[in-house]
Amino acid sequence: MTLKEANAKSVQVFEARLPHVQEIIIAERLFGDPDYVLHVHVVTKDLPAFQALSL
Repeated sequence: MTLKEANAKSVQVFEARLPHVQEIIIAERLFGDPDYVLHVHVVTKDLPAFQALSL
């Protein structure tokens, strides 16, 4: 993912919120574009529900 603003304050706020999103398993900070690679855990009741997600 790419942050809208990549200044120190935006990065600090983003990284402080990451631990509160239980679906994010790993967040890797990159230098370049994109800024982060997020590994997420998504659980749905079936394949159609998964396909309906707006990711």
